[in-house]
Amino acid sequence: MGQKISVQNIVSLLQLPKVGRKTALKLLTALDHSVSDKQDLIDYVKEQAGSMRLPEYSAAAYDLAFGHAEQILEQSEKAGISVISVLDEDYPKQLRETPDPPVTLSYKGNIKVLSEKPNIAVIGTREPTDFGVKIGERLGEVFASHKFNVVSGLALGCDTAGHVGALKGNGTTAAVLAHGLDHIYPKENKELAQTIVDKNGVLVSEYFVKQRPMANYFVDRDRIQAGLSQSVVIVETDVKGGTMHTAKYCNEYNRKLVCFNHPQQYRSEPKVQGNQMLIREGKALPVYSKDEIDILMFILLNDFTDINGSEATYFYPDLLGVICTDGESKHNVIEGKTYSDFDDTAIVLASHIKEYLNDISVASSIDGKWQRSDSIGYADFISGFGKRDNKLYLQLYDHIYHGLKKHVDEIPANGNAEKKEQSNTDTKQGSLWE
Repeated sequence: MGQKISVQNIVSLLQLPKVGRKTALKLLTALDHSVSDKQDLIDYVKEQAGSMRLPEYSAAAYDLAFGHAEQILEQSEKAGISVISVLDEDYPKQLRETPDPPVTLSYKGNIKVLSEKPNIAVIGTREPTDFGVKIGERLGEVFASHKFNVVSGLALGCDTAGHVGALKGNGTTAAVLAHGLDHIYPKENKELAQTIVDKNGVLVSEYFVKQRPMANYFVDRDRIQAGLSQSVVIVETDVKGGTMHTAKYCNEYNRKLVCFNHPQQYRSEPKVQGNQMLIREGKALPVYSKDEIDILMFILLNDFTDINGSEATYFYPDLLGVICTDGESKHNVIEGKTYSDFDDTAIVLASHIKEYLNDISVASSIDGKWQRSDSIGYADFISGFGKRDNKLYLQLYDHIYHGLKKHVDEIPANGNAEKKEQSNTDTKQGSLWE
C-alpha cells in the first residue's frame, strides 16, 4: 500500500456511519489512485459503495464526517498527540502485517521505538502474587537492559511491573491503551505514563481523543500488544481473563508465546493456573532459569535481524559465547553482529541441558582448534534429543557450557569442565530474581 491518501481523509473515512476499521482497511487496500481532497474521497466512497455494502451517504453525512475529523486532529495536536495511518512509514511493520491492524494509531512519545528495537510484551493479571510482581519487574528490567522495547498495557499488576522494570533497566517501554490518549486509565498510572514518554518510550492507541474505555476496547487492545511484539511473555494469569485474549492473538499471529514457569511452591496459586494450563497444553514455552531467558532473547534478536535485514545490527554485550561446529572453534563473540540459528526447541532444550553438563568434557585447544572428547555425557546430550539438528544442539551446548558471559580464552588450558554438585533448580536459578 502506497501513501495515496492523507491521514485527515482516513480519519474522515472512519467517521462515516457503517465504516469501521475492517471496512476502512478494505477501502485503503483497494485504492489504486490518489485521493487528494474531500471531493476525491466522496467520489471514491461512492465508487466502492456497492462492493463494500455501504449506504448512499448524504452531503450532510460527509460534512459531519469531515468536521469530526478536523476536530479530532485539532484536539490531538493541542494534547501533544500525533496520528499516523497504516500507510505511513512510521507505522510499525509487524503490526501492519497482522490480519487486523489498526487503521490509525494515535501516539505520544517516540513511535520509532516500535520499529527500531525488537518488541517483547510482558503482561499478566491485574492481581498478581507478590512473587509475580517481583518477576514482572525483573523480566522487564532484563529485557530492557538488553535493548528490547517492553510492550504492555499500563494496567495495574503485571503490566505495571513490566513497565516499571523496563524503566529500571534504563530502557524503553510502550503502553498500548484502550482509550484516547487525552485520558489515562487507570488513574493510578498517570505518573507512570508520563515517565514512559519522558524516557523515550511511547503511549499508543487506535482510539481517538475523547474516546473513553469500553469493555470490548480492551480485547481489541490485546490484539495490538500481540501484533507489535515478537514474543508475548505471560508473568501470571488465571485460566480466564484478558491475558488469555492476548495469548490467543499471539498464536493466531504466529508470535512466540512464553509463560513464566513458577517454582513448585507457587503453582497452587489461583493466578498462576493459566500459566500452567498453557504450558501443559503445549501452547506456550515455559521459561524460568536465566539460561532459558537468555536463549529466548537470543532467538528473538536473530528473528529481528532476519525481519529487518542486515542493517538491523544489534549490540548485545552480555551474550558472549563461542559458536563451534565440527570440532572447530569460530571465535564469534556475539556483539550484535552474529546470531546463531537457534529455534524454539532451544528453549525447551535449555531446561534439560544442566543435567548433562557435569559429564561433558572438552579437550584443550590444539593449534587454535577446540577438540571435543566423546564422553558419555556429550553423547547423551546429542542422542537424548533425537539428533534432530546436531549443529543446533552443539551450538547451544557451547553457548551455555562455555558461559554466557565468558570468552573462550577464559576456559582453563586443559579444557576440562569443573564438576559441580547438582542443586535444586529453584534455589540455583532463583538468584536471577533476587
